[in-house]
Amino acid sequence: MANGKTILVVDDDPGARHLLQFLLAKTGCEIKTAANGTQALTIASERTIHLLITDLMMEGMDGLALMQALRGMPAYTNVPLILLSARWQVEYRDEVERYQNAVLMTKPFSPMELMAQINLLLKL
Repeated sequence: MANGKTILVVDDDPGARHLLQFLLAKTGCEIKTAANGTQALTIASERTIHLLITDLMMEGMDGLALMQALRGMPAYTNVPLILLSARWQVEYRDEVERYQNAVLMTKPFSPMELMAQINLLLKL
């Protein structure tokens, strides 16, 4: 944990979590993963999360509901968020744009674009 920051990756696809964990190793941040929104909220309640990267479409609590729940926690009212979605729909973009420090990216994403967004949001 070279820079003292923690990134939480939430995706119900184990392959996607593994890929993101591999890409994010270059940031110098501690990387935590969760398979769903409930696990993510548990992790966020136990430690400080500096950036959330979540899939938008998940069973149970989707990425928007997770984002809203996290932003409802006093420690996370302004935490940077990256939501990933394989389906680009205007209503998702509009919903995400209502939140400060929130970015919607489509899957498949460019690793360089993702890293640029992370550097911008975390000021690495």
